[in-house]
Amino acid sequence: MKKKELADLALGLGLSFDEKQEIIYGKRRGFTFYAEPIMADDQFAIFFSVGSAEGPAPSSLLAALTDVSEVLLRHEQAGHCVAYQVLNSSDFEQLRSILQEAIEDSTRYFEARGLVNVCEKSGSAGDVGLYQVKGELLFLLPSTYQELTAAKSRSRAGRSRPKEHYMLGIAGAFLGSLLGSLSVFILAASGIAAIMAGILVAVLTLKGYQKFAKRLSLFGAAVSLLLAPAMSLLAFQLQNAQTLSRQEGRTIFEAFDMVNHAAMAGQVSGQYWANGAAMLLVSVIALLVAISAVAEKY
Repeated sequence: MKKKELADLALGLGLSFDEKQEIIYGKRRGFTFYAEPIMADDQFAIFFSVGSAEGPAPSSLLAALTDVSEVLLRHEQAGHCVAYQVLNSSDFEQLRSILQEAIEDSTRYFEARGLVNVCEKSGSAGDVGLYQVKGELLFLLPSTYQELTAAKSRSRAGRSRPKEHYMLGIAGAFLGSLLGSLSVFILAASGIAAIMAGILVAVLTLKGYQKFAKRLSLFGAAVSLLLAPAMSLLAFQLQNAQTLSRQEGRTIFEAFDMVNHAAMAGQVSGQYWANGAAMLLVSVIALLVAISAVAEKY
């Protein structure tokens, strides 16, 4: 049966038509249902989800409906969900009358025997509607539908989240901090250069961890927060040691030891402290901003 004919059939029955699913659906006497063509185009099945306070309706009770109805041929039951095969007809008007009679017979029968419309997943009565979940049509309460879709979203998120490789992440963060430290060593001659270098260390450390570990966690953020300032400070000291080495004719190792002793004794200039503090502060701030931005993706 063509979509136009199904739409006209739904209109004649006072029901709705879903063009995508090619079903006719609605509610009668508090029972949500849908009908769809099966096998031959003029053969329909009608679906309900019914139950009682004790649970799913007894199969014998549902089967007995086919004995009292002239248009319902046989039934199949799965939990609370039940489907009835409807008498077929190639005549459009007669088919509409048959479907109308099938809806009336079934809903009157359910109502007379104390059955109610229930969610096919939970078995709870209420405002049961027809929902599509993973391509399947289900009779659900709105709350049940929200739970299923939320579980599906969590499952999808879990599958899409890559496994974190901690050791590789540490190695990546170390390599990134080394590259950043090289920029400190080269650029930390002025306050502006120190700030630029501090940002580079923060970003390269974090990116190094993320690249090698495949994702960023609290562990990765902690590793980056430890490495970036430490490596920035080391490179800053080495840069000052290199300058002193050239001035005093000492080896880089001797000059490095001298710079550290001078700093501990308070014998360095205010510009030294200003450049170092600015670089460390900006490095930490840049790292926190980068962590916040990356963490939103996970």
